[in-house]
Amino acid sequence: MAPPATFSLGKLKELLRAHPVWTNVQLAEALTEDNRLNGRDTTVSPHLVAATIYRKRQVWESEGVIRPLQRRTSQLCAALFANTGVRVPDMLQDQDILRKLRVLDRLADGLPVGGHPSEADRAKRFEATLRQQRKVVDLYPDGTAFLRPAAPHELTDDNALVSVVAAYRPSTLAERHAV
Repeated sequence: MAPPATFSLGKLKELLRAHPVWTNVQLAEALTEDNRLNGRDTTVSPHLVAATIYRKRQVWESEGVIRPLQRRTSQLCAALFANTGVRVPDMLQDQDILRKLRVLDRLADGLPVGGHPSEADRAKRFEATLRQQRKVVDLYPDGTAFLRPAAPHELTDDNALVSVVAAYRPSTLAERHAV
């Protein structure tokens, strides 16, 4: 037999519909407050929220409470890979530079950033430094990310970066595929 509920599933569903980008910590705080208002003396942990969502995922997806899980592709990383024609091996996917690009994408989309709170600040400073120094992220043929000065076609008329990732270089791609 299942243990008694420590919070209202209906309230969790209501919160998920109203605030789809809230983190489990925010959901747990709201559920704990709801418990206090309804006379339940139980603190709800983010882990309990995550476990409940995991158990109810299939039903709640079909009801439209939560969106189906999708692997979200970083737009900056996708542009970098497409523009350079380089495939980054799995073992190099967690490079610091690529991780900062993924964090910048999440921030641009208004999504929460996991990990240490200063990770978002580091990513913002990284972008500001790139723009100030007019450098872009590029990839070596083996998939290693590096910074280089922006080429003329990667700058606007105002001498600002078009993007923090390398722009498409047809001649370089043709040379790489010819080898």
